[in-house]
Amino acid sequence: MSSKKHSASTALKSILTGGAVIYTIFVLLLAFLQGEAVASGSLRFLLLFSLAFSSANYIQKNAKISSFLKFLVHFVLTVGGLFLFVILPTPSEGNSSSHYFVVLCFFTALYLLVYGTAVFFRARWKKEIRREESYTPQFSRKNDSVHTEKREHHR
Repeated sequence: MSSKKHSASTALKSILTGGAVIYTIFVLLLAFLQGEAVASGSLRFLLLFSLAFSSANYIQKNAKISSFLKFLVHFVLTVGGLFLFVILPTPSEGNSSSHYFVVLCFFTALYLLVYGTAVFFRARWKKEIRREESYTPQFSRKNDSVHTEKREHHR
């Protein structure tokens, strides 16, 4: 039981730490881009999104489930969190349901592009690591010095 408690506390600590880092980065970027004070009301929703995104990343890295389920959970927590905690609470005049649908489609396409790119490069990186691990050198350094000595002797 203590290992499950330790595991749960480790997971919670990892999610909260990741959420805090993501939140800090978003707030600094937002303050830099706006060039003025950020409304504190919108920041609490950004914190909720940061925690959802951090949870998605934790599940992506640590869950013992299929790759498709990892993708699905990550997608729902990321895009769903963005939509629920950032897009919907943002007050704007004239936003209709078709506007929200277009925004949701845009962020879904953006998510798929970024996720697909990350998966592609991660697969290439793992392939390179496997290739390097399976390589066995044909000659050792000891043999190289013997061949060098023979070449010097024949000159």
